[in-house]
Amino acid sequence: MLFLDVVLGVAIIGTFTSTIVLILSVLGTVQFRRCAESDRKKYEEFTARLPSVSVLKPVHGNEAHLKENLD
Repeated sequence: MLFLDVVLGVAIIGTFTSTIVLILSVLGTVQFRRCAESDRKKYEEFTARLPSVSVLKPVHGNEAHLKENLD
């Protein structure tokens, strides 16, 4: 009987701690989405004024068909 009581106690503690982790992760997700939405609204007009970005391909030595690959 002692073994079953220990197993039951571990199961109850595991369920309780898992529930706490679930609640904390849901609260963190809600807070993150709320902050992300306010930041998106705050920086919306700022990003409209940013210049466009060019991504350059790194070149190492003589590469075959370099001009075609850069187009």
